Amino acid sequence: MRTKRTALTFKEAHIEADSGATFEDLLWRTGQNLSTVAARVFDVDLYSKIVVAEISKGKGNTFARLVELEEGAMGLLDLETENASAQIETLSAPDKRRFVKAEAFVLAGRNKVVTVGFKNKAGTFLRALLDLAERCGINDDFRRTVLQDVTNEAELERIRRIGVKSVEFSITGYLADLDPNAVGTLDSNVLARMFKRPMTRDDKRKTSRSRGKVILTRGDIRSEPVSTDEWLDEVAAAAFQEAEGYKIVLANNEEVKENRLRLSTTVNIRTHANTLHAHETKLAMEKYWEELKARGMIA
Repeated sequence: MRTKRTALTFKEAHIEADSGATFEDLLWRTGQNLSTVAARVFDVDLYSKIVVAEISKGKGNTFARLVELEEGAMGLLDLETENASAQIETLSAPDKRRFVKAEAFVLAGRNKVVTVGFKNKAGTFLRALLDLAERCGINDDFRRTVLQDVTNEAELERIRRIGVKSVEFSITGYLADLDPNAVGTLDSNVLARMFKRPMTRDDKRKTSRSRGKVILTRGDIRSEPVSTDEWLDEVAAAAFQEAEGYKIVLANNEEVKENRLRLSTTVNIRTHANTLHAHETKLAMEKYWEELKARGMIA
């Protein structure tokens, strides 16, 4: 029996709309309005789709499973060939079916959320849910919905106690999301290009061949005795709340990984084909939910 080490991450939903609707409402009302799987398909681009394959009620929460499907054929290689070289064969999915590319799970009680598989595609999965809400005519209740990791306060306190030496942001990650108009009043071609999100195909080709970064520090660490200050500590805390693609280096030269700053746990879950076993994943998420309740993190 194969298993996979899997992270269960605790998040909190923030919704700016005044309706009082919760993230759990977003899931459940979407499922009620779009009652079939075929109605819950979101086109990501020409090559992939996201399908909300399941929405079900639990004990005080709602569970959803999202699947990313890939268009096109898969490649097969014959390992038993007697020839000097092997050619790649194509395997196409049956009609009206697609190969599974990725999968994510959500367990939501009001605005408290446990996720699995959201790490690199959280924005895409959320965009799919909001698109489905728009089809149902309920999108106004969920304007500017974001999911934020819940802070591991013990780790954050340790970082503040040791102090931060530097925070490094990837230009092709977090900084690429900034609006160039925000710095448009500054007469600087460097800033205008640094903060620009590539939109054209040519721009994307340029950024795919390069990687940039900005490193924030205070003082000359190599020659001054003071290597940290509270300003950088707060930048590091804010980076955790708002950004991906950053690196925090502490005063003792320890590099802090992103997963240590978020409240999460890891478990071994059985695999099914190239995905996690759905029912076992749901049970693991429900168990973690009860642990968070026992710790007072969920009311």
